[in-house]
Amino acid sequence: MQKSPHLLAGTEIYRPLCTELQQIRLLTILPGSGDEELRCHLSTASLHHELRPFYETISYAWGDRDLRANVVVNNSALNVPRGTKDAIRCMRLADDERVVWIDAICINQNDILERGAQVSMMGTIYMNGAKNLVFLGNDEENVAETAIATLNRTHRHVERLTGDLSSEHQTELGDGTLPRNLRLDLRLTERAIELYEVLYGLPWFRRLWVVQEAAFASRSTCYWGSTRFPLSRALLVGSVMPNILTEAVRPLPIRDGYRAQKMRILESFTRQALRPKAHFGYFTGYLEGFSTSELRDRVFAAVQLYLKWNDMPQVPFLLVSDYSKSVPEVYRDATRFILRDEGSYHRTQFEQVRHRSSQDLAVERNGSTSRTIRFDRTFDFNFDPLKFRNEFNAGYKDNTTYDDVFPDFLDNPDPNLLIIKALLIDNVTTTTESFAWQEEDDYAQTKCILETLRGWAKGDTIAQVLTGSCWEEFGFQSNDSSERLESYHFFCQYVFASDSLPPRTWHLHKSSTRKERYAAWFHESFRNLTSNRRLFLTRDRRIGCGPKLMQEGDVVFVAKGAAHACILRPVEGKDYWLYVGEAYVHGLMHGEIFDQDEINWEWVKLR
Repeated sequence: MQKSPHLLAGTEIYRPLCTELQQIRLLTILPGSGDEELRCHLSTASLHHELRPFYETISYAWGDRDLRANVVVNNSALNVPRGTKDAIRCMRLADDERVVWIDAICINQNDILERGAQVSMMGTIYMNGAKNLVFLGNDEENVAETAIATLNRTHRHVERLTGDLSSEHQTELGDGTLPRNLRLDLRLTERAIELYEVLYGLPWFRRLWVVQEAAFASRSTCYWGSTRFPLSRALLVGSVMPNILTEAVRPLPIRDGYRAQKMRILESFTRQALRPKAHFGYFTGYLEGFSTSELRDRVFAAVQLYLKWNDMPQVPFLLVSDYSKSVPEVYRDATRFILRDEGSYHRTQFEQVRHRSSQDLAVERNGSTSRTIRFDRTFDFNFDPLKFRNEFNAGYKDNTTYDDVFPDFLDNPDPNLLIIKALLIDNVTTTTESFAWQEEDDYAQTKCILETLRGWAKGDTIAQVLTGSCWEEFGFQSNDSSERLESYHFFCQYVFASDSLPPRTWHLHKSSTRKERYAAWFHESFRNLTSNRRLFLTRDRRIGCGPKLMQEGDVVFVAKGAAHACILRPVEGKDYWLYVGEAYVHGLMHGEIFDQDEINWEWVKLR
C-alpha cells in the first residue's frame, strides 16, 4: 500500500484495539540523551480495569505535517511529524524509561475507525494520566529563560494584587476570569510585552486540541527549551492580560490572553462540584479562535468537554467522532443535535447559522443544508451581523418559564431534512440594499435607508426597529419609547441637515450636548443593527431587519419555541424550504402571535 506523506508509515506495528476494554497504546521511551537515536517500545494497555497503567500524557503542536522524521518503535522506523519527534526527545530521561501517551504514535493515524474511537476517549486518557507534559518547542529564538523569568515575576505581582480582591472577585478568578472593568496596575515594560507576545504566540497556545488536554489533565508542566514551569502559571497571567494597565506604547497581546483565559476557565471547571448545564453550541463557540487543520475537529474537540461538563456517560449518536463522514455531514449532524436533541432552538442556537454568500444556500450543489452551523467560521465583522438580543420570545408566551419552552419536531429518515412546527407570518415584498460593515461610515447608504424607511412607517416604529434589538448597550431604558423616538429625530436632523453622520464618539465626551449624545447613541445602534443585514417590508406592511441574503419572495416564519422570527425561502419544485437567517420583525418579538384566537401551526421542512 502506498503511504501518504501526511500519514504515519509503519502501520504493521499496530494491532487492533478493543473499544469495549478501553484499550489504548502506550509508548515507552528508552533512556538516552542528546543526539542519541530515539528508541521506543509500543504496547497495549486497558483503562477498563481497576489496576490502571501508570503513564504521562504529552501535549504538543504537530506543526508542519510535511516536515517528517523517523523514530525507532519496536525496532522499526516509524515516520512521524517532526514536532512529535522533538516532543519525545524533550521528554526522554537520561537514566530511566518513561511511559507516555502521545497521539501521533499511540493512535494508528491510517485507521479512520480507530482515530474516531480514540478521539472519543481522549478525555479519559488525559484524566487518567499521572501528569501532562506540555511541549512548547525548542526555543529557536533563545528567549525562553528570559521570558519565563518575566512570567514568574508577573505571576508574583498578580498573586499579590489579586490577593487583595474582594471575595466575590476571588471566586470569579478561581473560576477562570476577572470582570473586564477590573484593572490590575502592573506597568509592564515594552520588553515584557514583547516576551509575552512570543510566549503566548507559540503554536501550542493556539492549537484546538490542547484546550481539552489542559482541561482534563490533573496537572500540566510546560517544557520550553531548557525551562520548566507550571501551565497554571502561564494561564493565570494570560487570563488577566485583558485587565492589565500599562503605559507601554506596545499593545498587550490581548487576543492571545483571551485564548489563555478560555483555557483557564475550562481547566477550572473540572474542579467544580456544581456546574450549570451547558449546551453543546456553547463549547463549539467557545473554541473559536483556536487552530486546527482537520475541520471535523471543530466539532469533535468539543464533545468530551460537553460530556464532562454535563456529567453525561455516553457520546450522543450524532456527536460520535466518525472521520469517515464528510465535513458537511459532521456539521449537519452536530447542528441537528443542537437544535433538536437538546431541544434548545428557543435558546437562539440558530443565531450561529451565518450565511455569507449565495454559495451557502446552494445546498444541492454543496451537498449541505441551509440550517447547518459552519463551525469552521470565526465571527468576522466584515461578513457577519451582530447577534440580536436574547430577551425576545417570538415563538412562546411572555409568561412562559424559560426552561419549559421546547420546539416541536417530526421524525424524518432523511438526515438532510429537519421538520419543525412553525407559523407562516407574511411574505417579503421589498428590501433595502445590504449594509456592509465599514471602518468608515457610509453616509450615502445611511441616508438612502432612512429615506426608504420614512416611506414605510412612522417615526416611532422606525425608532423601535432600529434600536429594539440592541438598545440596552447604549445606556437607555429599553422600554422608554420617547427616548428612542427623540434620538431618532436628532439622528435624522443631523443626517439630512449636515450631509454627514454624527460622530459616534460624541457619547464619550462630557462636553457633548444631550442632542449630540443621543444622535451618537442612535448612530451606534443603527450601525450595529444594520451591518451585514437588510431592512425589509412585508405584504402586510410589517417592517423588520433580517439577513443580508434575504430577497423579495422570502417568507417570515416564527417557529414554536423560538426567540426570534426567521426568514425562509421556498425552493421551486421542492417540498422543503431554505433557512436564510434570523430576523427582528416589529410587532412579532414578544409573543404577539399568541394574542390570536387560533394559531394555525404547520410542519415546515428545512433543508
